[in-house]
Amino acid sequence: MGAATVNPDHTSLPVRAAKRLLNPALLAGIAGYSLIIWLAYLMLSRLTPDALSFDLFGRHLTVDHLHDRLMDKALFILVIPPIFFLLEFLVVGWEDSSAGHLLTRLTPSGRSDIAMYFVGFLPGMHFIISVLTFGVAFITATWLRTQIQNTTGLSLTIVGAPLAVQMGILFLLYTFGDYWAHRIDHLKALWPLHRYHHAAEDFYSITASRVHPISFTSIISLTLPAALVESSLDALAYTAFFIACLRVVIHSRIESDFGWLGRWVIQAPLHHRLHHRLDLVGPAKHLGLTPIWDRMFGTWDGQVNGKIVVGVDTPYRHGAWIGPDLVRDYRDFLMDTTDVVLTTL
Repeated sequence: MGAATVNPDHTSLPVRAAKRLLNPALLAGIAGYSLIIWLAYLMLSRLTPDALSFDLFGRHLTVDHLHDRLMDKALFILVIPPIFFLLEFLVVGWEDSSAGHLLTRLTPSGRSDIAMYFVGFLPGMHFIISVLTFGVAFITATWLRTQIQNTTGLSLTIVGAPLAVQMGILFLLYTFGDYWAHRIDHLKALWPLHRYHHAAEDFYSITASRVHPISFTSIISLTLPAALVESSLDALAYTAFFIACLRVVIHSRIESDFGWLGRWVIQAPLHHRLHHRLDLVGPAKHLGLTPIWDRMFGTWDGQVNGKIVVGVDTPYRHGAWIGPDLVRDYRDFLMDTTDVVLTTL
């Protein structure tokens, strides 16, 4: 059995979750929030055009499918986080949940997590990231797949396979690339960029979004699965959504190792907490989103301890104003990379 939060009344998890869900105040809150979202959607659909044209620097630009673009962003900002907060609350209760901590005991580190979550949705961020990654962010899966095909002559496709099979293959490809990208992130040259994620001093569901925008390896690992094999758009979208959900789960405040599931299929929150421990001695453990790659490449540990202190020994300002921390880490990355290059030469 997986480790879990102490249960004073000895009732089962489904019973506790049902009691929390059936709370009249919670149900009223869910109904009210859903009504607000629905009314906002109706208002947005009526007041905004589906296409927008404008002139910029002498060029005429058109943004089409504006409703879909806005709804996609609204979905990830206003709908998905509350769903995860709700699910976590049903499992651990208000006092131990991310929502409970963020709303009643917000720490400077928590403010950084919130700010970082919204930064990813700012207009123009992709262009800024592309410039600061020296063009790496401009690489698309389609372009990379074409280059691989032209170089090797290989053209791999799984479009005709059942959806579940496609998702399974994409999951293995993505988690394999993500494992090695994560392992590279812990090397000296790239650590200053990844350090920002590890600087979180508390675990919340949204800590998954606390990633330095100028993260080279994450950009590549996101692109590779679709570049290596051609799959259906549905399989790619569902797999990407599942991966995003898994990242949220492993950073949640659910104190569990998920039993055999956490030992063999998906990384559990307590295992990932060990990866974030402050007193990091020796090589990092539990680098993968699935234990398969950790076990295969010698980075599996298996310890569980919800009381482990997380963070890094580098001082951080934290707080909602995340600019100084992000700039300092990017500067350190450039300096360390320069040192590595000069040493190699």
